[in-house]
Amino acid sequence: MKRILLLILVIGVLLLGACGAPTTVPEAETPPATPPAEQPTPTTYTLSVSVSPSGAGSVSPSDGEYEEGTQVTLTATPASGYTFGFWGGGASGSSSTIIITMDSDKKITAAFRRISYDLAINIVGNGTTSPEAGVHSYPEGTMVELRAAPGESWEFSGWNGDITDTSATTQITMDSDKNIIAHFADTTPPVISGVDISGITETIATITWTTDEPATSHVEYGKTTNYGLTTTLDKELATSHSVTLTELKPETTYHFRIKSVDEAGNEALSDDYTFTTKTTKELLSAMLYPGITIGGRVHQLSFNLFNGSSQTITVTKVEIFDEQGDVAFTMSKSDIAETWGSGEVDAGKSLSAGISFGIPPTTEEIEGWQVKWYCIDADGQRFTVKGLARKL
Repeated sequence: MKRILLLILVIGVLLLGACGAPTTVPEAETPPATPPAEQPTPTTYTLSVSVSPSGAGSVSPSDGEYEEGTQVTLTATPASGYTFGFWGGGASGSSSTIIITMDSDKKITAAFRRISYDLAINIVGNGTTSPEAGVHSYPEGTMVELRAAPGESWEFSGWNGDITDTSATTQITMDSDKNIIAHFADTTPPVISGVDISGITETIATITWTTDEPATSHVEYGKTTNYGLTTTLDKELATSHSVTLTELKPETTYHFRIKSVDEAGNEALSDDYTFTTKTTKELLSAMLYPGITIGGRVHQLSFNLFNGSSQTITVTKVEIFDEQGDVAFTMSKSDIAETWGSGEVDAGKSLSAGISFGIPPTTEEIEGWQVKWYCIDADGQRFTVKGLARKL
């Protein structure tokens, strides 16, 4: 038992001594320091920007160096009088602002175009302009001088449209499309010529004339140079004119003058002209002629009355006289009624009849015969119309 205790004591002393004595630990060796890793140099690319045409605008930003992958926003700004057109070279598109990625060197062009406007010039009337009539293109802001020159016998009356001015020389600024008209006015009246009076009856006359340019037709007329009567104005513009006067008095002298107005309102007046209407009698013609001739003798004698007047006349009696002036045949009112009814002869119409002979006269004897028609006009005036036998 003692031995066991002694053994425990010895072990305890040994353990106690181990705990109290300092222990020396050898120092570890310090490893050498590792140098830092080298960083790679970034890749850069060059951006070159140009403007076409030179001075037409600018681009922001302009030239520069940029690392790979950098996104650059380019903005094109036009100069006055220009507008942005498109990107060229290393970029495309028509928007004035674009974004590009720098993945290589880039040369980019900003293309601008000059702003221009159209000037349209038209002419009304007879004249010329400078610039001449037509469509002309000018850069924005251009000051264009306009000149107008009237043709012969015309005058310049003014500009209208996108400019209003009565001066023959003026200016216009091209800040938009312009449309202008140069107006020229005709100041010369038409020339009246070739005046003629025809178709004169006891109540009607037709007046014709020409003008050197289209114009209206109008006639003033009357028994004196004061005129006092006018025809209805014919507003149709023409160069050949014809006006018929009606309801005139027979055997009366009339004065007249012509008035024609052109499209511009220039009026022409002719000189004074005169004509005299005819009597109804003057406008009737009588004829006597062999109707049936056999062997130099006249077996039937025909007679005719033509009414060239403008009214209806009435025949009341017809007499035929031989070469001695003796009445060889009479057609009474009752004979007329039996042959022609009322005996009326309308305007432009005629009456005809004939007589037969038991003993035919010779053609030489007939040559001295004549016919006399007794007539009444529409106004109740009585007159006679004579006609000699027509020679064979």
